[in-house]
Amino acid sequence: MIWLRNFWLGVVFVVREFGSDRGVDRSAALAYGTLLSLVPLLATAAALFRAFFPFGPDQLVEMATVILPYQPGSEQYAGLVQHLTGFVDRATTLGYISSLIFLVIAYRLFQTVERTFNEIWNVATRRSAAKKVFSFTMLVFWGPVVIGLGSSALLWMRHQQWAPSQGSVLSLIQLAVPLLGLTMVYWLAPHTEVSIGAAAAGGVFATVGLELLRLVFVWYLHVFPDINLIYGSATLAVLFLITLFAFWQLVMIGAEVSYVVQNFRALKLEHQGQRRLDVDPAVTGVAILTECYRRAAAGEPPATLVDIEGALGVRHGATQRATDRLVEGGLLAITGPKRNAFVPGREAKLLSVAAALEVAAAPGGQIATAPADALGRLGEVLRSAESSRRELLERVSFADLITPPRDPAAGG
Repeated sequence: MIWLRNFWLGVVFVVREFGSDRGVDRSAALAYGTLLSLVPLLATAAALFRAFFPFGPDQLVEMATVILPYQPGSEQYAGLVQHLTGFVDRATTLGYISSLIFLVIAYRLFQTVERTFNEIWNVATRRSAAKKVFSFTMLVFWGPVVIGLGSSALLWMRHQQWAPSQGSVLSLIQLAVPLLGLTMVYWLAPHTEVSIGAAAAGGVFATVGLELLRLVFVWYLHVFPDINLIYGSATLAVLFLITLFAFWQLVMIGAEVSYVVQNFRALKLEHQGQRRLDVDPAVTGVAILTECYRRAAAGEPPATLVDIEGALGVRHGATQRATDRLVEGGLLAITGPKRNAFVPGREAKLLSVAAALEVAAAPGGQIATAPADALGRLGEVLRSAESSRRELLERVSFADLITPPRDPAAGG
C-alpha cells in the first residue's frame, strides 16, 4: 500500500536526519544546559508569577514538570518538586546582580535551542540580536502568566459541580500542555516558514513519546526500587539528568518529524534518485524565479517557501539559501501579510537567464591560471565554455520561459 510505504520512508528519513544532525550529542548538550539553566529560569519566572497570582512557586514547578516522565504523586515526583521549589525559593532572595546572571544563563539556553532548530532546518540566516532578546522576553513574561491562568482555572473548576474529577483534568493537562507547547515551539522556533501541519505532526509525536517514556519510567522504578542503593543521595540528580536527556531526545526527533513532513516530496525524490543531492545553487535560484514569474503571469497568489518546495521538489535548506540570495540581488521581493511570500523584483522580459544565474550562484573560488600549468589550461577551457553559455543564455529572458510555445499547426 502506498500510504504504508510512505510511512516507512518517513521513518527512514527521520532516523537518517536525526543521525546526520548528531541528535544524540545535541540532546546531551541540551540536557546539561537545561540542568544549569532550569533553576535560573524558574526563579525569574517565579518572581513574575508572584506578581500576578496569589500562588507560591510550587505551583509553577508542578506545572513546569508536567513535561517530564514522572508520575504525579510518586515519591520521585514529590522529591523533585520539593528540591526545585527549595532552589527557586533560595534563588529569588538573591540580589539584582545575581538575578541578572540568572537571566544571562537562561538566555544562553534559549539561544542554544534556537540554534539547534535552525540547524535541523538548514536555515542559513539568523534572527537579529534584538529579535532574539524580544522573543526571550516574551517567553519569560508570558510563560508565568499562562501557567498562572491554568492554575487559576484548575482551582476554579475544583469548586464546580459539573467539573470532571481532578485526575481526569490532570490527565488532560499532561497531554494538552506538551502538545500545544511543543507544536508552538516547532512552528515558531526555526527562523523560517514552518507549516502548522508539520509542526503539529512533530508535536503529536513528541507528546506520545513523552507519555510512553512516562510509563516506561514508572515501570522501571517499580521493577527496580532499590536504585537508591547504587547512587545514594545522588539518585534524584541522576534520574533528573536521565529524564532531561530522554526529553530532549524526543524533542529533537519531533523536530526531525516536522522537517520530514514538510520536505517529504523532496526527500522522496532524492531517495528514488530522481534528484541530485547537490543541486547547483544557481540552477535552484533560476528555477525558483521561473516558478514565481509563472505564478505572477497566471494570476496565482505569490509563492511561499512551502509552495516553492512543493512545486520544485527542492529541500528547505536549498530554497532558503536561494531565496535569500535572490532577495539580496533584487530579483525577488518579499510580500504578503506575514512577509513570507515572494514576487519577482523585475519585469520578466528585462531579466535574462544569464543575469539571474550570476546573482543566484553561490560564492566560489577560481582555478589558478598559471600559463604552463594543467590547472591553468583547465581554467581557460572552463572560462571559454562559460562565455559561450552566457552568450546563449543572455538571449533568453524569463518572459520567453513562461510564454507557452507557439503551435506550428496554428500556422500563419
